[in-house]
Amino acid sequence: MQTTMNKTLTAISLSAMAFASANGAVIWNAGNADNAQQYNFGNRASNPGGGGVNAEQVRENTAFDTALPGNPANVGGADGDANRDVDDDYYFAGNYVTTVGNAYTGVGIVAANEGVMERAFTGPDNTMRFHFNLDGAATVSDQLQLGFGVTNGFHNPDNGATSWNINIAMNGVSLSDHTVTVNDSNGDWVTPAFSVGDVGGAAILGSDFDNYVTLTATKTGGGNWVSLDYVEMDVSPIPEPSSTGLTLLSIAGLGFIRRRK
Repeated sequence: MQTTMNKTLTAISLSAMAFASANGAVIWNAGNADNAQQYNFGNRASNPGGGGVNAEQVRENTAFDTALPGNPANVGGADGDANRDVDDDYYFAGNYVTTVGNAYTGVGIVAANEGVMERAFTGPDNTMRFHFNLDGAATVSDQLQLGFGVTNGFHNPDNGATSWNINIAMNGVSLSDHTVTVNDSNGDWVTPAFSVGDVGGAAILGSDFDNYVTLTATKTGGGNWVSLDYVEMDVSPIPEPSSTGLTLLSIAGLGFIRRRK
């Protein structure tokens, strides 16, 4: 009998969710979804600043890459400058003290969005991370999604045979894998929806919690790079069903249980 009742109550919950409407909203953007890598060192004078969607996309430099937490104050540089200052970690303004599993020391207060971010994945430099706080931006009941796009910046000397597997993870939890080839120039991908509980639980909503999204690209073939257009995080709150709707669903469910008895 308990199994039957549990199945019935599950059906009621799913039916109630069907009545809910989601209102998605962007939590953050790194780079602009324009298939053009909008700002770079060459046109930085026209950049209105503010990072995020206006982040300057800089040629990667393995000399500056480090393990977590990275540097939240990189300043970039010209493509040919061996000392161009950019690493794997991009920071939005926030407070970064509490870290996942206390595995590293957070960077503390970041007063403003970082101005520059890496622009491409290569064989030796295949990781990008994006740091942010979720305090006030999401709740434990929300659904989250991550998306990214690539541009036509591919270099495949093997006539386009190279493919890249791009894995998206949050707080060390893998969410999805996406295969990208030269045929996917200017393509866009999104993860399945996931919850706060899937990537750390209520603790990640803390005002000083260092959440980070990791994109890792693994290539098959002789290609040298694939260019990133943007990364984005969205939230879709699930509102509470109306009291009338819940009452009707409860009555219908109880009636079903009574007949089963």
